[in-house]
Amino acid sequence: MVNERSVAERVELFLAQEGMEREDVRVYMTGLRESFENLNRKIDRSFLSVILACAIFVLLSHGNLTEAEIFNVKVQDFSMFRLLIPVFVSLAIARAISISIAMMYLEELYSELLRQWMPKWHEAELGMVPMSAGGFFIYVIPGLLDEQTAKWRGKDFLVQFLALVLSPILFGVYAYASIFTDDKIGVGWAVLSLLLTLGGVAVGLYQVVTDKRQDD
Repeated sequence: MVNERSVAERVELFLAQEGMEREDVRVYMTGLRESFENLNRKIDRSFLSVILACAIFVLLSHGNLTEAEIFNVKVQDFSMFRLLIPVFVSLAIARAISISIAMMYLEELYSELLRQWMPKWHEAELGMVPMSAGGFFIYVIPGLLDEQTAKWRGKDFLVQFLALVLSPILFGVYAYASIFTDDKIGVGWAVLSLLLTLGGVAVGLYQVVTDKRQDD
């Protein structure tokens, strides 16, 4: 049975436990910050891997490479790699979406803990400073942004969102236009690769649509 308690109710229950010490809450919140930072690093690695994969696809498709050595094995036909790269990109994006949602849940939990445990810190908007997330150009420090910087932060997030949504779509169109017009690649393999890629896209969209925070 799914637990339908809200984050606020869970935090209230957590803090109301008998024998709960301030040190226990402090340790727990420190663990939340560490988890948030770990997820932030993972999402950065996901984006970097996507950029690298796209660059490799372009190099394999239009570069002058005739052969390459992979794990001490010489490869002259890069068709299989070109079929797998779009699949990898779609799965990496789906993973990045999953991590982003998890980060937002952790941030919401941390904020609610702070609100109930240290209301004055929460009111001062300084308690969220340890929870920060990197954008493309601006590293976000919650509660410490002036009005002008906050506007640039919003634009930065818009760029990041458009890049997250549009880049895989544009790359997918380019990649499969290249794959389906390549006589060296069988149509069956191309279709299978496309279906697997669409499966990765579906996983990402499913996570966005089913994100329960949208109903809060």
